[in-house]
Amino acid sequence: SRRFGSTTTQLRDTSRWRRYPTNSLQNAVNRYAFAEFRQRLGRDAAIETEARVERNDARGPRFDYRRYMLTSTISTPLGEHLAFNIGVQFRMQEYSGRFVKMNKVDRRRVDHRLEPSASLELRLGASEIALSYDPEWHRSNDPGKVINQQIVHLAVKRRW
Repeated sequence: SRRFGSTTTQLRDTSRWRRYPTNSLQNAVNRYAFAEFRQRLGRDAAIETEARVERNDARGPRFDYRRYMLTSTISTPLGEHLAFNIGVQFRMQEYSGRFVKMNKVDRRRVDHRLEPSASLELRLGASEIALSYDPEWHRSNDPGKVINQQIVHLAVKRRW
């Protein structure tokens, strides 16, 4: 991790053990590396970007995958108690043990997700009210795995 004035960059390599009590074939060692960049834009505004490569090495080949992810978020105040955030995340996931028939040939399943987001946050002392809109578009070479969804969240948070 390095800090240059109002800019922070970080490179990291991490592993975690995943255990699932209902299906031991999902148990995995999940390794990932990422680079993160944060830049302050004025007093309270910021941009954050992360690039990540992940490998899920599961006990069952159906749950093995490689994931590539790019995320970016811009946060800016709109007043003393109001903030606006906008972001986007793109993920590509390749499964080593799942196959899809394409033109009579088995191909590895590959999924793509695009997830933009926008939110307004109102801070009132130790409380916060957040309204967010998160559409998601999932595409895959498996025709049954194409998803379009629109999600609206309203959250009330309180710091104790």
